[in-house]
Amino acid sequence: MFTLNTSKTIIGLLAVSLIFSGIFVAIKVIQAAHVTDADGITPEVTAGNTENEYTVTLTNNASSTDSIAEIDIAIPDGFTFSGVETITCPLSWGKASPPESNEIQCIKGVQHDHLAPGESASVTFSATSPDALEEDTDYHWDTTTWDEQSYNITTSLESVVDVTAPLTTDNATSTWTNEDVTITLTPIDNFVEHVDGSGIANTFYTSDGNDPTESSSEGTSISLTNTGTYTIKYFSIDNVGNTEDVKTAENQVRIDKIAPTISTTSITLPEGQNAVKEGDTIEISAEVTDTPSGVETVTIDLTPLEGDAEYSLNLTGSSTYSNTFTIATSTNIENGTKTLVITATDIATNSTQDTSVSTLFDNEDPTASPTLDEPNEQTAVKNLDDITIGGTIDGTGSTPTLTASTFRVYDASSTEIGEGTDTTELVTQDGTNISGTINIGTLETNAVTVRLELELLDEAGNTAIILSDSVTVDNTTPQISSITLTPPNSQTNVKDGDTVTITVETDSNTENTGIGDASDFGTEDDTTLSPKDGSETALEGTFVVASGGANTEGQVLVYVERPANASSTIDVSNELTIDNTPPTFSNVTSTPAETKAGEISITFTSDELLIANPIVQVGTNDATFTTSSDLNYTYTYAVTENDAQGTNTITITGNDLANNETENTDGNVLIDTVGPTIDSLDLGTAIYIEDFYTLTATFTEDIDENTVPEISITYSSSTGVCDNIEAEEMDFEDSNTYSYELEVYDDCDAATGTITISTAQDELGNIMSPDSSGTFTVDTVAPEMLEAVTADTDENGQIDQVTITFNEDLADESIDIENFDVDGYDATSTTETAGVLTIIIIEDNEGANTDEELDLYIYNVEDLAGNEIDDDFITADDNAGPVLMEAETTSATTITAIFSEDLDEETIDASDFTVEDNTVTNAEETDDGEVTLTLGTSINADATPDVTITAGVLEDINGNPNVERTVNPADATPPGISGVTPTPNTTGLDPNNPGITVTFDEDVTISEENVDLESEWDEQDVTVSYDSETRTATITPGDTLDGDSTYTVYLYNIVDDSENEIDEYDWDFTTAVTYSIDLTQGWNLISIPIVPQSSDVGDVLGELNSSSTISSVYTYDKGTNTWSVYRPGSPETSNLDELTAGYAYWINYSSEDEGTIEGYGNTFQGGEITPPERTLYEGWNMLGYYQIEGTTSEPANFALATLLTDTWDETSAYWSSIRSYDNESKTFDTVDFEDDIDPGAGYWIFLKSFSPSIDYAYGPGNGSDDE
Repeated sequence: MFTLNTSKTIIGLLAVSLIFSGIFVAIKVIQAAHVTDADGITPEVTAGNTENEYTVTLTNNASSTDSIAEIDIAIPDGFTFSGVETITCPLSWGKASPPESNEIQCIKGVQHDHLAPGESASVTFSATSPDALEEDTDYHWDTTTWDEQSYNITTSLESVVDVTAPLTTDNATSTWTNEDVTITLTPIDNFVEHVDGSGIANTFYTSDGNDPTESSSEGTSISLTNTGTYTIKYFSIDNVGNTEDVKTAENQVRIDKIAPTISTTSITLPEGQNAVKEGDTIEISAEVTDTPSGVETVTIDLTPLEGDAEYSLNLTGSSTYSNTFTIATSTNIENGTKTLVITATDIATNSTQDTSVSTLFDNEDPTASPTLDEPNEQTAVKNLDDITIGGTIDGTGSTPTLTASTFRVYDASSTEIGEGTDTTELVTQDGTNISGTINIGTLETNAVTVRLELELLDEAGNTAIILSDSVTVDNTTPQISSITLTPPNSQTNVKDGDTVTITVETDSNTENTGIGDASDFGTEDDTTLSPKDGSETALEGTFVVASGGANTEGQVLVYVERPANASSTIDVSNELTIDNTPPTFSNVTSTPAETKAGEISITFTSDELLIANPIVQVGTNDATFTTSSDLNYTYTYAVTENDAQGTNTITITGNDLANNETENTDGNVLIDTVGPTIDSLDLGTAIYIEDFYTLTATFTEDIDENTVPEISITYSSSTGVCDNIEAEEMDFEDSNTYSYELEVYDDCDAATGTITISTAQDELGNIMSPDSSGTFTVDTVAPEMLEAVTADTDENGQIDQVTITFNEDLADESIDIENFDVDGYDATSTTETAGVLTIIIIEDNEGANTDEELDLYIYNVEDLAGNEIDDDFITADDNAGPVLMEAETTSATTITAIFSEDLDEETIDASDFTVEDNTVTNAEETDDGEVTLTLGTSINADATPDVTITAGVLEDINGNPNVERTVNPADATPPGISGVTPTPNTTGLDPNNPGITVTFDEDVTISEENVDLESEWDEQDVTVSYDSETRTATITPGDTLDGDSTYTVYLYNIVDDSENEIDEYDWDFTTAVTYSIDLTQGWNLISIPIVPQSSDVGDVLGELNSSSTISSVYTYDKGTNTWSVYRPGSPETSNLDELTAGYAYWINYSSEDEGTIEGYGNTFQGGEITPPERTLYEGWNMLGYYQIEGTTSEPANFALATLLTDTWDETSAYWSSIRSYDNESKTFDTVDFEDDIDPGAGYWIFLKSFSPSIDYAYGPGNGSDDE
């Protein structure tokens, strides 16, 4: 609320005066020249009777046209102003408080010191609020601003004095629940209409029944989650400090999340039963308790027994609930064990179920499968036999019991004879099996079958009567009328391997069974006798003789029985002779023993009777049986011209009565129906004249000494005169050899003689047919060379063979390497066939080229008659074609193909050449034997593509065609190395697997001979494997390399396919340091002495990274005062990820066997990594020793050199105590200043306190050798 004053008294008087004076003055009603925005008074709410500093803030609105020069604030009644000294005015204004007006005034003091439009200002002062108010009251602070024109605007600002404490209510209920409960507290602080209270500052509460205080839980929402009864108390405080009295919620909050307990259950079945069936009455009981809410209901689900049935169990004791139920009928429930579920529910609706009550439901009668077994494998029984009882008793769930058994006898019409015999005591039950033995005694004569009756009772009270299958009664004895043994093949006797048939005639083969004991014949098993086909009385079986080669007599013992009659009928068969010895034939003779025609008589004797006349053959032809007497036999044989000439074997084949067969070849007869023939005629094929020659004829058989062979010689094609020889006798040399002395006269030149021999007769009188197959030549002419040519047989561009053609055959003995001169080239061998002589030349780099014509000189070569060659010189013509020898890459677009000889330019064509992965556009001979090929596509200057020339397209200057050949251009570039592993100067390599490989830029030959691997103290044997596909050699050390050592790999004498040798090459690498830390059962304090290759905790623990060997790994960080842990197999409970150098770790090792943590990594200078460093803090720190290269243990003053200022001054150390731990004895020890710090051990180190506080940096120390 504000008031606008438009004039002051002086202005009004001036206007009246002017009007009355007759002066017309235009007066305009002037409104306030400024507008004040009052931002309010603070605090807006206070408590009663409290002194407060108030601030009134206002703004001269920017739309004002005048400045504010005075501010007046009226203090409401009831407030007590605290004095002028509490006033703070804006700018440098003066302040006042006239007592009569109870105002606060702030007035402009100097010119221009005013509140211009758009500016704000505040006035502060102190006053005490009214006392003894009964309710909250609001008050008005009238604030008036005056501008330079004395216009004013009054604004009324409100504040409230709050004297009423808050009022808080709750929504708690007393109903039991099993869910979390949230109680809402609702405080209010407005009690007077249109008067706002100070508002709620805090609400405090408790839920345990204790009075809350300002340190109790705060808030208006109370969450209760645990089982229990809660008494809620609370109070609130408003923003000015009015405090509510503590209140207690009318309803206690009751939470029960604990389900009832079913502790003891039972089911009572009908007396004597262990199972139930339909209609049975059962009683079920259970002990049920519940706290805190108490049990509401207990039910039993009988659905498994009745189908969809649930009943209540009633409280029958302090905590016992039970009820009795009768199982319904016709519910179609399947048999089996039924689990009945008891459900208990408490007042808070928590429930629990128990499934410990179960019973076997069996609504079916028991069954049985009794068996009656006849004795002695019989199929029926006779009087006084024992029957064996067997079989099983089966229940459909519950176990049945055999309560009684009765043995019953029936006649042929299945009518029972008598009332049966009680055999209850004879049949016993063992689980589901029944057994026993019943003697049937002497039965009535009309008894035909017997059966056993069983009475059963199962655990559910079901009963059954079961009859066994019937057993046949048979008291008749079998009869045997005859036994016959029949050998095979109409034999009289038998031998091993023969199958003998047993035939037994009985009174019936349908009632009887039988066996035959043929042990006399060596059989181990009895022979089963079965009904014979087509007979109603005979039984039949077979056995195989197996006497082991014996010669004796044997019988078969036959047993015949009826199925029910164990005392069978026994009889013996006739005797049968066993003969395992083949017959023998002796005195084999042939009359005559030698013959050329007619018949011969053959006689022999057998040592035993034969089953048939034997077969007799002369050679392969049969003789004819003539007669026999006793064991003597006579055969005849007619000789023909078709018989084999010479001695023919007489073969006799025969079988004795047991069919043992023998073959005799002792006899023979000589048959000769053909005259003698010449086997060989020795003279040679060419002879000189005027010389004597001995002609020797060898016959195929002996010649009758009373006859002499005759020789005739007829000459033909003679240029001279030769004397023929007519039927002159030959000279005896041996029984089948004759000779003749032949002289050739000089007029008989160049003739061919034909030799005919006749009149020879063998000793049996067979005369030979005249033989004119022998010829010889009379030769007086020396051999001549017709032509000679060269050859390159292996197509390598060098002549390796010369072939000379003669006009006749040569004498082998005159052909020798020494007799030939091949233009100065060495010859290695010669061969001659039908006058063609081939000379092989030694093939080497100095051999004759394919374009050479060779001069040949020949000495002492003779023909077959001994005539020596006259003309000893001939030139061998060029008959070897050009050969592509090599190629060279001469530029990016040309390749030169080099041949073994000069070429005929007319035959060169680019289309005949092929260059790998390219084309040939031109081919030109640029020098003798050199062809330059122009390529269609440019190649690298050192490229070596294959060059191929097609066969038969080029000719040398003599017209000889080329052969097909592919060559690879010469490679003169040594192989290079495109990469090695490890890369040079690599450090920190695994000594067990450094991974040494070399990759070449082309294929090479490399082995262990080309590689050395050594360090200053170690020289390794290596194995080398080479992969030609990747051109990579893998070098494997023979042993594990030394750790922390620099090795050099040397490569030398490695060549490519062109034998270009690599420049020697070597490179270095450095191996990592290995470590090994032993663990014993229990706690172990360890450290990792080097930076491991992988610091992952699982990798560092290696094979021990299992919960079965390590329970946990701990380390402590003093900086954060926290422990980190790693538990193998439990990442969700682990926060330790790495193990590395400089830290110590507690490892709880659980195995009884010692374990080892081992690995490899880097020391201070061991790899391209920054050495570890860490910050230590005042107090206890866990510390590990970071190993110095080449060392093991180091004294503390060197190992911890970064934690002191003077290596030899103990007082300069930042630590005051170091403690070590013995992992074997599980004890601590003190480490003194110069005691060793060991790699792999862990330590506790206590760092001193300094002022100001400092942190300690720890890194690798100095080795004691670095002093």
